[in-house]
Amino acid sequence: MLDRKLGRGIIILKEEEKKIKTFADIKIKDIKKAVSDLHNLIKIKFGTEEGRRLVANYVHSHPFTWFSIGGFLCFIYDIIATVLLTEIFGIWYMISYGIALITGVVFLYFFHSFFTFEMIDRIDRRIFKFFVLMTASYLLNWLLVYIFTEMYYYHYFPIIVAVTTILSFFNYYFNNRWVFRKYHAFE
Repeated sequence: MLDRKLGRGIIILKEEEKKIKTFADIKIKDIKKAVSDLHNLIKIKFGTEEGRRLVANYVHSHPFTWFSIGGFLCFIYDIIATVLLTEIFGIWYMISYGIALITGVVFLYFFHSFFTFEMIDRIDRRIFKFFVLMTASYLLNWLLVYIFTEMYYYHYFPIIVAVTTILSFFNYYFNNRWVFRKYHAFE
C-alpha cells in the first residue's frame, strides 16, 4: 500500500516538474523576445536624427538626468581611485576614499554648473555653497561607510555604492534648492 502511494507521489512530482519546465521555457522565450524587441526599437528609433533629438531634448529638459550622469561619472572616478589607492598602493581604504571624494568634487561642481543647472553666474557664491554642501554630504558619506564597514563588518565596496546612491537624492534636492537656485534681482 505504501509503495503504491509513494509511486503515485513520484508520478505527480514528475508531472509537476514537466509543467514547471514548460512554464519556464515559455517565460524565457518571452523575455528573450522582449529584449530583442527593445534592442531593435532602440536601434531603429534612436539611430535616426529624430531619435537623437528626442533623447537630447529629454536629457536637456530633465536636470535630474544630468545630475545623475554627473554623479555617476564622479562615482565611477571615486570607485576607481579608491580601489587603485587601496589595492595597488596599499593605502587604508578610508583614506583612499577620502582622497577620491575630495578630488572628485571639483569636477562635479563644474559639471553641474555647465550641464545640470546651466548657471555659471555668481561663481563665488555658488562654489562656496557647493563646497559647504558637498563637504557635509561627503563627511556623512564617509562616516556612514566607516560605520557600516568597521562596526558591522561589511565589505567597503557595496557599502560605498549603497550610501552614495541614497545620498544622491538629498544632494540633488539641496543643489537644486540652495546652491543653483535662480537669484532674484534684489539678492
